[in-house]
Amino acid sequence: MKTFVERGDDKFDVLLEDNVRAPISIPASLLSNQEDGGKEELYCECAERIWNTIQTSEQWEHESGRQCHLRYYGWLGSIPNLEWLLHHYIPQTSFPANNNNEQNKGGGGGVFPFPSFVVQINNDNEDATAKKQLEEEKEDTNNDDDKKHNANTAGGTPIWGAYAYSISSTGYQSLIQSLQHNVGAILWKGKRMRCYLVKPIDKILPRRILSTLGDDLEEEEQKKDMGVVHVTREPAFFRAPMLSSKIHPQWDEGFCRSTEYQLDHYGSCGRLDWDDLWLTTEEAEIVAYKKKSSCKGENGNDGIWLTLAQLVDLKLKEGGKDGDA
Repeated sequence: MKTFVERGDDKFDVLLEDNVRAPISIPASLLSNQEDGGKEELYCECAERIWNTIQTSEQWEHESGRQCHLRYYGWLGSIPNLEWLLHHYIPQTSFPANNNNEQNKGGGGGVFPFPSFVVQINNDNEDATAKKQLEEEKEDTNNDDDKKHNANTAGGTPIWGAYAYSISSTGYQSLIQSLQHNVGAILWKGKRMRCYLVKPIDKILPRRILSTLGDDLEEEEQKKDMGVVHVTREPAFFRAPMLSSKIHPQWDEGFCRSTEYQLDHYGSCGRLDWDDLWLTTEEAEIVAYKKKSSCKGENGNDGIWLTLAQLVDLKLKEGGKDGDA
């Protein structure tokens, strides 16, 4: 992060973690004014989304006279939270993209303020990931940033992840100074925990910057102000399929389901699919197996997600059968 903000004019655009995958190109049928197939090879969906986000955020800076200090290009959430963001929060808070595209009139494109409050979702179909997250929110008793929020809700923190973002030099300096003056801000301890743990960076980043550089707004106030932390309406990066989490391995399938929903709903040029992302050979095989098992009606037509270890075992078994034959 220090290197990211110290490059001067030769600056970086995005800080990435290694668990992200990007849409490199999209089918020609999804491009407006497509006259020949050659354009498809020159069109990079990821780059378009990055530049659209930067230009829209900078347009807001120009019109408001304020600065965005943290900008997200990739993020995730539970499916109930993604639905709430898409149908309620984003339409009320987003700063629209600077174009007159018919597809963007329905809410596509643009940026919206990072929702720093805890969300209540009354949904009978709330998934296990959101419920587990709520339990952790309730246990986070030493988190000063959450004391004024109502944690007794069914949604928890609406947005997870800090795997694709940019931070301003001022934002970085405020973050470092804030943590130097309050070391406890990076620690947390639940009621049933025997020791303190370091908070995930995706919780520290927006909360520290909002508390030091932004207006600490409640939900209704956020709907009227973009704030200093912006989130892209159209993610340019997505979480890799069945990436084994060292912290929450039980959520790996839930992360995949959320990413599928995000690919399907968060884009103005049309629906994206796993096949539109750059994937490793093994990841592509995992996705293919999931789709194949879904067509067969396995796991309630949801298909079966394999871990990398399970994929290796499956291939070894299939190789053994071929050898026996």
